[in-house]
Amino acid sequence: MTSESEFLLATLRSPGATAPPSIDWQVLLDLAESHGVLPLFCSNFSGELPETFVNRLHTQWAMATFLASELEGLLRQFCLHGIEVLSLKGPVMAEALYGKWGLRPSDDLDLLVQPQDFARSQAVLIDLGFIPISVVDDYHQMFYRGATYVELHFAVAPPSSPSMNLDAAWRRAQVMQHRGQRTRSFAKADLLVYLTIHGIKHEFARLIWVLDAVRALTDLDEGDMGEALRFAHAIGIEGALLTTCELARCSFNLELPPEAVAAIARKPVISTQAAAMWEGILAGPADPQTLHQGAGVFVQLEPDARSRWTQRLRLFLPSAQDNLWARNHNIDPRWMLLVRPFRLLSKYGPVTVWRTLFPRFIF
Repeated sequence: MTSESEFLLATLRSPGATAPPSIDWQVLLDLAESHGVLPLFCSNFSGELPETFVNRLHTQWAMATFLASELEGLLRQFCLHGIEVLSLKGPVMAEALYGKWGLRPSDDLDLLVQPQDFARSQAVLIDLGFIPISVVDDYHQMFYRGATYVELHFAVAPPSSPSMNLDAAWRRAQVMQHRGQRTRSFAKADLLVYLTIHGIKHEFARLIWVLDAVRALTDLDEGDMGEALRFAHAIGIEGALLTTCELARCSFNLELPPEAVAAIARKPVISTQAAAMWEGILAGPADPQTLHQGAGVFVQLEPDARSRWTQRLRLFLPSAQDNLWARNHNIDPRWMLLVRPFRLLSKYGPVTVWRTLFPRFIF
């Protein structure tokens, strides 16, 4: 790591770290911003911040307050139309994990609705002046109005990635209040699985995604870790979840739940995978767009050959999104077992599908 990376990490781990005399404050600012941890760094830093830090911090706090207000208005409108909304990331998760929505920056609002409510939700956003900026794909659609960007989801990941059991997750979801408006958020075990899917899909290229996992692990109640492991095993990402846990432990000295410690001890390769992933995170400013492996990394992180082949075969099993697509196109869902491989090839192309099934092993 550079001295700027080491100082950033030391400050995030424990308030009061002393800046080395040779620190390049501009490099540090770029690093903290790109990794999404500038507000947390400034909150933990005990000295006097350069003016550039203060100005950027004020901009991020203003954006966080703006998005919190926008979310309040959207939740009110969805409630008036009888639509349940589960807030993904954004101000609700920031407040739940960090205590204040301003401590975790967001650029947009990610809202999950149930598939049967998606068309009505689109109509609500359009009536409110939001303009679609993408077509509906296999899991979401993007909208904007002025400076507000909304990602409207009916699933949390594309069909090529491991898929949560959202029907069960909706039943377990907690009802919360955001500035007096009703919303839902994932139960703690489901949130950890969701953050694993999101973080691993991007190979945890941003430090804030590691911190999200750290905070979610710290917030678990008794029995939640066991539940998360069961959920992960059911969708074939136990290796990814354990790697996420080990990444949180080795990066922020987190004491893991006993169930995770025991599972990692049985599979020593997990520690190797997490250490290799951690080495690249703070090598410089984050650039998640450079990643190319996509869903293949989930295959890569399964700790043994049998698990990897199971994960590969899962790719060809119809998902809830496939069944929804079949109904929308008047196709009997039972045909999706044959149709799904052709859908994947058509959508992602043979090169991406091949890299998903047989990723380049870098861990």
